[in-house]
Amino acid sequence: MLKVTEDRETPKEVYNFRVYLAAAIASFAAVLIGYDNRRNGGLDALEALFAYPIGHYLGRKTGLMISAAFFLIGAGIQMPKQGWSLDWVVLYLDSGLSEISPPAIRGRLVGMYEVAWQIGGLVGFWINYAMTRTVAPTRKQYLIPLALQFVPAGLFAVGLPFLKESPRWLITRGRNDEAFKNLQYLRKLDENHPYLLEEFNSVQASFEEEKGLVGESFWGPFKETFFVKRIFYRVCLGSSLFLLQLFADYLCVRHHAIGVQGTQTGLLSTGVFGIIKTTMCLLWSAVLIDRFGRRKLFMTGSFGGGLCLYYVAIFIKVVDPAHHPSPSGKLSGKGTSALVFFYFYTILYSPSWAGTPWVWSAEVFPSYIRSLTQALMSASNWFWTFMISRFTPQMFTAMHAYGPFFFFASMMMVSGVYVYFLIPETKGIPLEAMDRLFSHSPRKAHAAVLEELRDYNVNVDAGSADKHEKPTHLE
Repeated sequence: MLKVTEDRETPKEVYNFRVYLAAAIASFAAVLIGYDNRRNGGLDALEALFAYPIGHYLGRKTGLMISAAFFLIGAGIQMPKQGWSLDWVVLYLDSGLSEISPPAIRGRLVGMYEVAWQIGGLVGFWINYAMTRTVAPTRKQYLIPLALQFVPAGLFAVGLPFLKESPRWLITRGRNDEAFKNLQYLRKLDENHPYLLEEFNSVQASFEEEKGLVGESFWGPFKETFFVKRIFYRVCLGSSLFLLQLFADYLCVRHHAIGVQGTQTGLLSTGVFGIIKTTMCLLWSAVLIDRFGRRKLFMTGSFGGGLCLYYVAIFIKVVDPAHHPSPSGKLSGKGTSALVFFYFYTILYSPSWAGTPWVWSAEVFPSYIRSLTQALMSASNWFWTFMISRFTPQMFTAMHAYGPFFFFASMMMVSGVYVYFLIPETKGIPLEAMDRLFSHSPRKAHAAVLEELRDYNVNVDAGSADKHEKPTHLE
């Protein structure tokens, strides 16, 4: 069940506790994002772009440390916008985790970010729910949830010094000796092990090729991102995934449309949805993302979730619960069936579109420009969030209650077709080999590139030791 796809024979030492611990420490920041879920889409999009210079010049670890400091200070004095630092975290987490992960478990490690986000949101919701049920509406009701956010923040801050800076980022800054030592630590291999030397040489060669194309200036990544066609195409694909993600996600809390009545009942239903999402995200990160890959999960969530929403839309059209509420205040049998399909929709959405766009977008760009492209992906997420939240309420006002459900169900179906024809599978492919995926048909790219990599490694092992030589500057 936990079988993963390897691009070459991988020593078991590579799948060690160090990379999992690093992902766990870094993901405490995502717990904060979920817990402190107060976003302002348009402004957050701009803030995400400001994170690029820090990620580019100071690195992933330093960016996380600055974010932690901003959050702790902001939470302590309740700055109006402590969310500044949280927007930066998205960039450094995805970039850093993708860069330190072995290819076969990269989805699992990057996915821990989404799991932590959901856990933070779930804990935050139930704490607030408990406050409304058990504590009088006084200052105390406000201060208790505020104080509890220092628990994950403190764990995050304490763990940060133990993180290693991304070897790939260090290579882009010319700090090759440190990069080699960090990679050796993360892979838990002898310094002369062929796997370690092959990975290091591959990363170094890829960076030298990128540097030769755009140079090392601050504006170099901008030139490559916006004016190199193969890269800008990926930016457009990544941004579009976040738009499609929001089409899939927007109706998650619209269960009142099927007849759920009462504030406490609605809150309880929302909490149950949160439990389902968190549970399915745990399954997604631990098993599904690297076992079945990104494409299959995307399409399963799209087509399965779309069918579930079509059922809900038909129920609302036929029963019209807004104008014909249940006399008892409880859901009818048909209403219960619609709620079940809503749950099925959540079960299908959570391990597909909830976190997979973040994983895919963290994988497909070269290391040299990843700080910028991840800033753009984060900005895309907040921008599309702002646009959807700004204009969708008018849709619910102008259309019949069932109309938006038909619309979003249809968009989920479209997203499945979109992924089938345009999005290549990335599981198990080294970051330095991502360019090859986009030289094949998206439907066949993964198998073709994986075969190329395995054939190449077999030939290297059989006929030459050059690939396994230790870099001369490290002698």
